[in-house]
Amino acid sequence: MKHNFFKIVLVLVLTVLAVSTSFAQNSASKTATATALIIAPISIGTVTNMDFGNIVTTPAGGTVVLPPSGSRTYTGNITSPTTAGNFTSARFPITADATYPYTVTMPATDFSLDLTGPEGSTAMKISTWTSNLVDGPITSGSQILKIGATLTVGESQTPGTYTSEAFTVTVNYN
Repeated sequence: MKHNFFKIVLVLVLTVLAVSTSFAQNSASKTATATALIIAPISIGTVTNMDFGNIVTTPAGGTVVLPPSGSRTYTGNITSPTTAGNFTSARFPITADATYPYTVTMPATDFSLDLTGPEGSTAMKISTWTSNLVDGPITSGSQILKIGATLTVGESQTPGTYTSEAFTVTVNYN
């Protein structure tokens, strides 16, 4: 009987173990949280519009090169009068979160824009756009974007003030 008793106890122990393993953990759960980081919006403003200044032309015409630095040079028979005017590259302040890179999109080098002047005059072309920024992400939180270009002045260009349509400069976080 003792032997049977041990068999019964052994069967009961094995049954309990088998039942308890079959009810072993068949699910698990954990919790998580959500976060969001709001960064400062990127912005661009206009400080100064592009101005090629005062120009004296001759029957041959030529170009005025206005680099981002704001100095100017001439080709052909173009010169500057004694009163050179307020020549300057276009300048845009950019403000962004300093830890997030961004890129600047400006007119392509080969984009051409007309400057129209007095009635009956021939439009002048702005092209060969340049900038003080290098290609790729910019990681400074704030800086001044400077854009220059080349103005093509026609032969015997009619005197007067010439103005262009607006050109677009865009900044985007990467």
